[in-house]
Amino acid sequence: MKSFKDSRFIYEASLAGSTTFYKQNTGAFYQYVTLKPEIEFYHLEKDAPLLQLDGTKAGEVLKKGTKIKILGRELKDLEKVGPSLTALISVSDASYRRYKDKKFRIAIGKILKPSGKHVEMMKVDLSGKKKKNTFEPFKGGHGHEGKFTEAWIKGSGEEWQFEYKKKMYQIKRLSAPHWKGQGNPKTDVTVVLSKSLGGIGTDLKYSLKAENATYFENWMLPVRFKQIFGKASQKILEDAVNEINNTGKIGGTTTKTQTICPFIKNGKHNSVKLDATQLEEVISGKQKFAGGEGAANVFFGGKVPTDHDITKILDRTIGVKSMAKKLKAGLDFRGSSEFKNSSCFIKGDYGWYVNPKGWGDLVDNHYTSPPANPDLIQLAAGVIPESTKSEDKYSPGDKYSPGSRGHHDPDGWELRDKEQAKLRKQMWKRIGDRLRNKRSQKTPFDKKARTEKKKK
Repeated sequence: MKSFKDSRFIYEASLAGSTTFYKQNTGAFYQYVTLKPEIEFYHLEKDAPLLQLDGTKAGEVLKKGTKIKILGRELKDLEKVGPSLTALISVSDASYRRYKDKKFRIAIGKILKPSGKHVEMMKVDLSGKKKKNTFEPFKGGHGHEGKFTEAWIKGSGEEWQFEYKKKMYQIKRLSAPHWKGQGNPKTDVTVVLSKSLGGIGTDLKYSLKAENATYFENWMLPVRFKQIFGKASQKILEDAVNEINNTGKIGGTTTKTQTICPFIKNGKHNSVKLDATQLEEVISGKQKFAGGEGAANVFFGGKVPTDHDITKILDRTIGVKSMAKKLKAGLDFRGSSEFKNSSCFIKGDYGWYVNPKGWGDLVDNHYTSPPANPDLIQLAAGVIPESTKSEDKYSPGDKYSPGSRGHHDPDGWELRDKEQAKLRKQMWKRIGDRLRNKRSQKTPFDKKARTEKKKK
């Protein structure tokens, strides 16, 4: 049999320019790099000069099709060199192994854009099969799916039969999950068998992860966050925003961005570790997809056997419950320079707060308001803010003598008049706003009661 045509995507344009959804000139980079952390490698659309980090030429022109890894995936990581925007990259192609572990820059207009909209159907050779409709053509999301599907085709006979643990099985359907709706299903490939396999059943709904997979959940929305963390959602979010306001960090990680988004990351992470129940939902999506075919029930990770041995695949197939107990993953907060629905935290003028859109439903109300000016809070409490004090260069005087500039506070400091006046103006404006709101909320009964009280 012929091998699959190994083509995840049809590359039709570069990462420079806009897309249907993002109209800015960096829209393609944002959609296919920033929002796609699962895509690790990219290829060059055309020959491209390699640039040093300072923008000067490195004396090498990479050939069209060269494999690279984009290291700076945020828009803030792009730098303009001459007329072109450039990305921070490393060269992954074996032809340029002399550049391994070195960082360079390259124009994003030279990098191919992987367009999920035009993904090709898998190319398979079913000439040796009697029932060709057992395989339902589908668009693989990544190359791992293609290799996995190919193993089931090549590893089974003309009747789609195979032997496992001295029992004969037959593949009745090999396809993408039969599911339609919002979001990507957790099931990557469905294999329906003629008889039950152990305690799993006849339908093997595979969640696949490549050997180097890092993220299990990307750019989580508040609904998905609650599906995973349940009642613990409130404490996790409130503790995290308190931590960054008090220390400037989350789990020891700092960010200079304007928003923060949540991910589920395999291995090292900067927030809470997930327990087995939470990880089961992460892997399976049972709640998200209401237990349908979009929800996975088995997991396969790592390299697909090159000899297409189905026995080896099944030996490494793990039920999602068992996999959840083995996996070590946790919540990971990542900064983002763009405001998205997945932005759980937003940076205000005086600190971080919880995004009220969607995320506000998971926390107490006061966490959804930008922190107030701390000087204003102190002044309202009758305390002179330290930031409005300046060192007194004049004699402080005493209770009998006001000194060279009049009476000062006992610590030898004086107020900066303009800042004090500004703060007091803000304070009285707030007090006035509160009084007006209170009056507007009075009922006719309140007005009548006041009138009768005056008459008495």
